[in-house]
Amino acid sequence: MQKNRPVKTTRTSLELLEVIKELDGATVGELVDETGLARSTLHNHLQTLLEAGYLVKEFNTYHLGLKLFQLGEYARTRKREYELAEEAVERLAVRTDMEADFNIEEYGRLINLHDMIANSSESGLDIGNYFYMHNTAAGKAMLAAYPRDRQEEIIETRGLPRETEHTITDEEELLAELEFVQEQGYAVNDEECILGYKTFGKAIHYPDGRVFGGMAVGGPTYLMDTDREASIRSKLFVATDELEEEVAALFNDQ
Repeated sequence: MQKNRPVKTTRTSLELLEVIKELDGATVGELVDETGLARSTLHNHLQTLLEAGYLVKEFNTYHLGLKLFQLGEYARTRKREYELAEEAVERLAVRTDMEADFNIEEYGRLINLHDMIANSSESGLDIGNYFYMHNTAAGKAMLAAYPRDRQEEIIETRGLPRETEHTITDEEELLAELEFVQEQGYAVNDEECILGYKTFGKAIHYPDGRVFGGMAVGGPTYLMDTDREASIRSKLFVATDELEEEVAALFNDQ
């Protein structure tokens, strides 16, 4: 039986989209410098992406097209439980007067689906951004709920890069913390991802025990004290319990 293999040209086109995003728009010359591809090859890929609606061209600069937004928004809302998670995030942000978010894991990275800052009309962290799991509260909570082989697979694939002086970069230390997280039922990110920011996270499960996602809540460290942290954790537990109950009811109705 022949093994399926990735199509190189398709991968190149997808990588071009990512490069154009990182450069915040790019000319052919800039893409040649960044990718090392021949101009003729680049033109073929760019024209294909233009005709498919995934790129737009403004003067001599290529930008991502809004067709990608349409696809991304579909992915973000395709499950009813994602909508329930959005409502749960809003409730948690209001109850704690902090920033709350909901995340899922894909390919060993955390992606933010919903984020809300209390008493603000603006979102917090950019929705759709990827984060490492080992230095975020929701990520560590989800990792702790995974079996050991999955934990080790993610660590091996994604590594443990340092983002602040508080980031855990030693595998044994991280695995020991994950065991502690599993025992206490929640994870803490104390300036491990962003200096001056502390959050608490908890994994959320489907009725069959699978990890659905992770919810986190927190804010600037100068706002934290023992009483407030205890209150935040308590409200986090209530919010995740409510969400799990709603998700369970959703599946019972199907």
